Amino acid sequence: NVDFNWKKFLQKKTDEINRLNGIYKRLLSNAGVKLFEGEGKIAGPNEVEVTQLDGTKLSYTAKHILIATGSRAQRPNIPGQELGITSDEALSLEEFPKRAVILGAGYMAVEFASI
Repeated sequence: NVDFNWKKFLQKKTDEINRLNGIYKRLLSNAGVKLFEGEGKIAGPNEVEVTQLDGTKLSYTAKHILIATGSRAQRPNIPGQELGITSDEALSLEEFPKRAVILGAGYMAVEFASI
């Protein structure tokens, strides 16, 4: 008999994300990478403009520039999609749903189906 606690699950998810982000930031820092959090765009050859989280815009030049875009969950363009939620929204639910329909065949769909 396995007991499943949704609130503990969400807290462990948050803890693991924070742990991994700390590791990634340390690895980058130890490799001499300067990390800027915000929105970046290439402004010219070897130049990047960063809009920081507080809205401040800064420009930097460097021999090598990497803009890590990350990803966001998207809703499919199908009728009724506004009634569904994304995986990000599912992982923010206060209560675990009694029933759910999972649309998709990627790793996130498989993982959600196994909960």
